[in-house]
Order: sequence, then C-alpha cells, then structure tokens
Amino acid sequence: MSKIESNDNKSKPSRTRQKRWGSAMHSVVSVLLALLLWYMVNYISSRHYVRVDISTAKDFVLSDTTRKLVKDLKDPLTLHLVARTAHDLYWPVRSVLKEFEAESRQVNLEYVDPVRDIEAVELLKQRIPTIAGDVVIAEHQGKAFQVSLDKMAEYETAKKKEGGENESRPQMIGFSAEQHISTAVYNVTQSKRPKVYFLEGHGEKSLETFEQGRGYSSLAKLLDREHLAVQGLRLDRALEIPEDCDALVIPGASRRISQPEIDLIFEYLNNNGRVMLLLDALVESGLEGALPEWGVQVGNDIVLDRGKTLSGRELFISSYGDHPITTSLKQSSAVLYVPRSISVVDGVADKPSQDRPRPTSLAFSSSNGWAEADTDVNPARFEADRDLKGPVSLGVAVERGVEQVDVSVPAARLVVFGDSDFLCNGLISGGSFELFLNSLNWLVDRDLEIDVPVRQLDSLKLSLSKKELDQLFLWVVCVVPGAVGVLGFMVWFRRRK
Repeated sequence: MSKIESNDNKSKPSRTRQKRWGSAMHSVVSVLLALLLWYMVNYISSRHYVRVDISTAKDFVLSDTTRKLVKDLKDPLTLHLVARTAHDLYWPVRSVLKEFEAESRQVNLEYVDPVRDIEAVELLKQRIPTIAGDVVIAEHQGKAFQVSLDKMAEYETAKKKEGGENESRPQMIGFSAEQHISTAVYNVTQSKRPKVYFLEGHGEKSLETFEQGRGYSSLAKLLDREHLAVQGLRLDRALEIPEDCDALVIPGASRRISQPEIDLIFEYLNNNGRVMLLLDALVESGLEGALPEWGVQVGNDIVLDRGKTLSGRELFISSYGDHPITTSLKQSSAVLYVPRSISVVDGVADKPSQDRPRPTSLAFSSSNGWAEADTDVNPARFEADRDLKGPVSLGVAVERGVEQVDVSVPAARLVVFGDSDFLCNGLISGGSFELFLNSLNWLVDRDLEIDVPVRQLDSLKLSLSKKELDQLFLWVVCVVPGAVGVLGFMVWFRRRK
C-alpha cells in the first residue's frame, strides 16, 4: 500500500510539469495564431481597403480631374518631395501626395530632406540637375518636372493690434498643391511634346544666341526643361507655317515684316492658330495694323512708372488681370524693359457677332504709371492731354472662335506683350518666365491646372477671454490628469489588499 502511494506521489510532479508545459505551449500557439491572424488581416487590408475622408473641410480630397489623370497611368511614376520638414507646407503637401499614391499603384513616393539627406539629394541631382529649393518633382520615364512648394499657397496680410501697435501677419487663404502637382504629372506623362516655332529673319531674338541682353539661349534651355520643343522658323524660306506648329512666337522683330509673311501669320491665326507677339517699343513690325480687328490696341508710346523701377529702364509688375494665364502669378513679380502699352480696344466685347474676339488684359502698371506718348521728352513727365494715365495695360490675351454646344472646336488664341527683352539672357527672372510659360501653356492647351480648383481655407477661430483660458488650462493640465491619477491609485490600492 505504501509503495503504491509512493508511486502516486512521484507521478504528481510529472503530471504538474506536463500540465505547465501544455499551458505554455497553448499560450505560445495562441500568440502565434494571433500574430498570423494580425498579419493576414493587415496584408489583405493593405490591398483591399476603402478610404473615407471624415474631415469637415475635405482639404486633401482629390478632384475628379486629378483622379482620372492618375488612374490612367500605365507606367510607374515617382513623386519626390525634396523639402525641409520645417517648411510650413511640408506636411500638408505630404498629405496630398499620399492621396496621389492611394489612387494608383503606379505612383511611388519618395521623401528627401535636403538638410539631412545630402547624399540622396546629390544622387537625385545626377538625374535631375535643376533641383533648387523646396520642391515636388514628378519623374516618369526619364522626364522630370518640378514645382516649388512656395507656389502652392496664397496668402493675405491680416493686421492684428497688440500693445497698441499694428502687426502685419500673413495668413494662408488658398492651398493649391493638388493643382501644381497635377500639372507636373500631366507634363511628364504626355507622349507628345508641343512644338513651338520662333520666327526669324527680321532681327528677332534668336534661340541660338548666347549674348547677354540679346539672345534667347537661356530661354531655350528652360523651355526644354518644361518639355516644350522649340525651333526657329524663316517664312521667307519655308513659305508656310509647318503643320506640326502648336504655337508661333514672334520675339521682337527689329525690322518690318513683309506683307506676304504677315498674311501667312494671320491666315494661320484665323484658322484656329496660336500666336504670341512680343512687340518692342519704338519699332514698327508691320503687325500692329491688323491687331485692332482682334481687339488689341498697340500704343506708340513707352510705359513709365517711377514707383516700380530701379534704374528707369525696367518696370516691375505686380498687378494682373483675371485670366487663366495669371492665376498663379498673384504672389509673383514680373519685369518688363521699356515696354509699350498693349490694351483692349473699347467696345470690342459688345459686338453681336458670335465670332467676336474675347480680349483680356493680363498685366498692368500701377496707378502712378503712365504711357508716355512723346518719347523724345527728357525728363519724361505726365501730361494729361496726350498721355495715358495708369494703370496701363501691358499685355493682352485674346480668344476667338464660334462657341458651339456639345462640339469641341478649338478656338484661335493670341497673346501680345509690349516687350521682348524680358526673356533675354541675363534679364529673365522667375516671375517673367512664369508669365511667359503660362502664356505658352495656355496657347498650346497645356492648362490642366485651370480645371483643378484652389482650396479656399477657412480658419476656425476660438475666441476666449483670459479667465476662460486659465480655466481651460486648469482642466486640461490639472483636473483631468489628476482624476486619472487618483483613479489609478485607487485601483492599485484595491488590488494590493
């Protein structure tokens, strides 16, 4: 009997040990199964999910235009955010980029901090040497297009009184990251590069001239970077405007253009062509006489504005008309050099014809400027009986074509500026190039960004008195954390007992 009890006592530790091992194995298997289930759920949800924006403002929801553009991608597209994390727009732009990535598996995102990731920036510059500042870069099949973060916001200055003094504080009222990124994606994914011809043979600025203040070689490089194909054109040799011409630029003819060539230019324009005229002051190109029919008046004058110049030769422009060309220029300043006035003919918009031109002034001098009719006067001064008081129009965009319902008929488009020097080597500025590029994009229908609305940001203001702020501080910092701490202590004390 005692032997049997002794054997039973010996087997008890063995059974206890087996029970413990079984319990441990059960726990391990349970944890592994839970991890496997977690992995499977995450794997499936990463490929099959529904995204819902529950925010009130919906600031980062992509428009239908952008969603269609991204979903139609057939090849991989990389969006690089090369910017400092301290930039005001870094995180909002990053949120927009994530929306692009969510719309298509062809979109890949890459974030590079130029301060911390210097090596990554250098590697990127080997493929895209023009990187400058905080930018978003769209890269697709060897083509790249970049846009600055600084262009993605619109600000207004709000004045706030503090201590009896007025302080000017810029406040963001518009956010256009989607607009600019969509344009970048559109530009790099188009298979055909628009062809822009520059007229030659009459003393125009040449794309192949490197001379400072005279040639357009720098402009040619910039346009190539924007995926626009440029080429010179001599009508006295070609005898016609090529069929692949998407836009024709006449950059400051210094000699009169022959009448047969003028006839070819306006015949092309009348057949839904796209033309840009850069007409310098004190020069008669022969084109001026035909422009009133298009609603454009070319002044025989020089526009002066003493409050918008440094040397008296240049004129800084910060006032723009309401047109797709100038939408992104509200915060930019362009520079023209000794320009002439280019204005809209009075009453042209009131003509009953369906085929009437629809002109819009693009840029203006300030109200202190004027168009000086007597260019021989020195020093120049405003005289009300002969000079045109500011603001003076310096450029005009015209669209002309019969508007038909449910029929896509391309309209003729014309852009005229009163200067050609603002695009020369050594003189071209960022705002001036943007004005010219926007004009070209409008002429060749590369104005996708027009269809993507700028987000108007509504600020939510909470007005609290000092007493209310003190009470809020007391509740948030003292009462609520203190209550949680007391509750935790009570639970601990109860368990200890």
